[in-house]
Amino acid sequence: RSTTLKTAVLGAEPWTQEMRHELEERMGFDACDIYGLSEVMGPGVAGECVETKDGSHIW
Repeated sequence: RSTTLKTAVLGAEPWTQEMRHELEERMGFDACDIYGLSEVMGPGVAGECVETKDGSHIW
């Protein structure tokens, strides 16, 4: 494990499931996707639940 971080909320470009798996395996944390706009600032507009990782939910 490279970090004590348990969950990472990551944004920017969308990733594939293979990329998520590689991140989680190499770094040892759960990776959750978030969607937001730079104009919004803050937690974003939508994000995944760490338990299911089944797509974004709009807040």
